[in-house]
Amino acid sequence: MRLKNLIVLTVLIYNGLSAYSQTRLNGKVISATDKQPISNVSISLQGKDIGTVTNEEGRFTLVARLTPADSLAIDYLGYKSQKIGLNNIRLSQELVIQLDTLIRQLKEVAVKPLTLRQLLDSITIHNQKAFLTPMKLNGYYREFVFTNNKCTEYADALTTYFRSTNKLSDDGQLKIIASRCAEAKEDNKDKSAAKEFYLDSKVPPNRLFEYAMLYGMIDKYFPVEDLKYYNYTMESVQNSTDLVVIVSPKPAAADKIHRVTFHLTDDFTLQSYRLEIDPTRMQNLPSRSLLGIHVKVLKRYAEVNYERSGNKIYPRFFKFDVMVHIGGKFSGTTLDQTYNPRSEYVTTDISTTNLTPFARSEVYKKGNLCNNGVAINDALLKEHNFITPSTKDSLAISSMR
Repeated sequence: MRLKNLIVLTVLIYNGLSAYSQTRLNGKVISATDKQPISNVSISLQGKDIGTVTNEEGRFTLVARLTPADSLAIDYLGYKSQKIGLNNIRLSQELVIQLDTLIRQLKEVAVKPLTLRQLLDSITIHNQKAFLTPMKLNGYYREFVFTNNKCTEYADALTTYFRSTNKLSDDGQLKIIASRCAEAKEDNKDKSAAKEFYLDSKVPPNRLFEYAMLYGMIDKYFPVEDLKYYNYTMESVQNSTDLVVIVSPKPAAADKIHRVTFHLTDDFTLQSYRLEIDPTRMQNLPSRSLLGIHVKVLKRYAEVNYERSGNKIYPRFFKFDVMVHIGGKFSGTTLDQTYNPRSEYVTTDISTTNLTPFARSEVYKKGNLCNNGVAINDALLKEHNFITPSTKDSLAISSMR
């Protein structure tokens, strides 16, 4: 739900703040154009590799050791970045953060344009070299499952992800530090109705990061044999050397549905990307049928934002959101439901020196997320950055506890 009133960013910083105190910084971000809150905005402390993102209502919480010399960096695809110094902010003050939309101009290419394959290969190769190696990303992971618009499962975890090389064949390691789950109680008096489908928090260890490392997304949604059905446009960002590349299906390619928008530096290094079903194809999406069961995709969305650490990058935040409708009859059971799993991850801080792999016994295997790590609780979350739930999500979580 989006708020229509002006939203202010209230920053809580006390006078005499020491460099060793943990402070919770809360706020909101809105669009300067329509005053609407902006979700998934990257909020980070400049030069400290600490950050979080805004939720659906534009809210965020940042836990960090702050000094008056620190600055907030605010970034989001399609909006001008901002930096805000904390030196003049006091507890009683309110600071309005309004992000301006980027005005883009079509890039005039004087040289021979790249083919789409050359373009995607160039982006992949540049970013294969640009990712930090090795790295450990401390982060917060959260997932929801909504069935017929009702939250049927919730899970979250504090995690550490280790990646030793930037080779595409290299698998990373995921370690669960703390976790918890909640599942809606089944109230099914009609025995002929279908049992709800549950995700059970069975997260494949590297699936979380294969899209964030880019190659997994391109391999899956833009395979080489399909590139002839797609076009791309390249635009430059006004008053910047950054580029925006949009890959979308050709009008005649009716069965190709995906569109991806890359925000790149002028050397093709990723700032962010957004994958979605092309809006012009939504009405014509076919359903797949098997043994009387029909499945139709209603939404497929992925967004990844990247942060620089020196001359390298790492994924700061990513979000995946899928919705399908399942209908039909099977073995006397009638199915008619929407199934909407959503997952989010935010990197809270990174390590890049003196790194070693986790012991085999500590690495998360494919299984239930909540059987790993200690039990997460609100007190533990207060010591870590996490994705602030929206009002709707908070109500959904509370109803399951």
